Amino acid sequence: MEFIDGLPLIESARSRHLDLRERLRLFAEICDAVHHAHQKGIIHRDLKPDNILVIEEPAQEPDSKSLGRPKVLDFGVARLTDSDIVATTLQTAARQIIGTLSYMSPEQVRGDYRELDTRSDIYSLGVVLCELLTQTLPYDLSRLSIAEACRTGCEDEPQRPSRIEPALRGDIETITLKALDKEKSRRYASAAALAEDIQRYLDDEPISAHPPSTFYQLRKFARRNRPLVAGIAIAFIALVAALWIAIELGLREANQARIAETNRKTALQNAELATNRANRLSVRAASSALQSHQIATAERYLDEIPSGERNWEWFHLSSLRDLRIASFEMFIDPESQVTRPAQLYGIAVDSGRGKIYWTDQIGRRIQRANLDGTNIEDLLQVATG
Repeated sequence: MEFIDGLPLIESARSRHLDLRERLRLFAEICDAVHHAHQKGIIHRDLKPDNILVIEEPAQEPDSKSLGRPKVLDFGVARLTDSDIVATTLQTAARQIIGTLSYMSPEQVRGDYRELDTRSDIYSLGVVLCELLTQTLPYDLSRLSIAEACRTGCEDEPQRPSRIEPALRGDIETITLKALDKEKSRRYASAAALAEDIQRYLDDEPISAHPPSTFYQLRKFARRNRPLVAGIAIAFIALVAALWIAIELGLREANQARIAETNRKTALQNAELATNRANRLSVRAASSALQSHQIATAERYLDEIPSGERNWEWFHLSSLRDLRIASFEMFIDPESQVTRPAQLYGIAVDSGRGKIYWTDQIGRRIQRANLDGTNIEDLLQVATG
């Protein structure tokens, strides 16, 4: 067995004062080593900084800094059976269990070893990358019980690296979170693909990873908060139902009000038509009564018409009525030698005022005289003379 004299990954990077790009180059070499093991059909299952030692190696160029060469250790776990792995994990101290859980993929934490494949190691590499760049783990499990730590690793979203190191916002954060995705189908397909994206970033090329869509984030939130989302959904459905009922009732009331208004207008129009018809009949009756010298009857018909509906015909007939007259048609005997003036149609007598009027065919006064006790027959004689 080869003896490796080196420092654990995090300690080596700290002691060499590696900057961001240098740490990324070192991590890309670790990914290449893990990919080589995967090609041999080996899944590590226990990748963490303590299992990655960095040995001294001379710098390739005189003025460049030596990053060291990473060595991935402890592949023995990969050769254990599933039952041996569970037993080994449960027999360790609680503090060691928590430390191991921090790097374990959700499917590994759940104990479903049929789901384990090379993408489980990709998740562990994502945790290692996060710790290498931020000096912190994606999840703080140090104060949690084993059960709570398992739940957190399986359900909660990891802390975004940019909250610790703002310089990581953008491509590096996207690469890290893709490796840490809860769904293994959304992780990098291989360690080589992860190394290639790191190299694209170092070469200032577009990376293949993309931030998760809003729909995906909402789906993840709903999965993590099923009771809350169910309550919100029920409340939303109730609100929509109440709104629909309110709109339906409002439309129904508005329709009823519209029908009522239409009926009211129709009734008013019918009433107006009936009133106009009755007023026309009253005017005709009043006119006929005046022509027949039935003053009282004419007054009754005229008074039946409301003041706001009296037209010019009413005022004409009323002017004749107000004279309190008796109208006389002048029938001239055809054999008589008396000739009636062309404009003369009738005679009207206002006994109250002591006046007599000669009227034309439409009732206009064309001549006036005082009665002064004069006999009406004499006046008729005057009118025809």
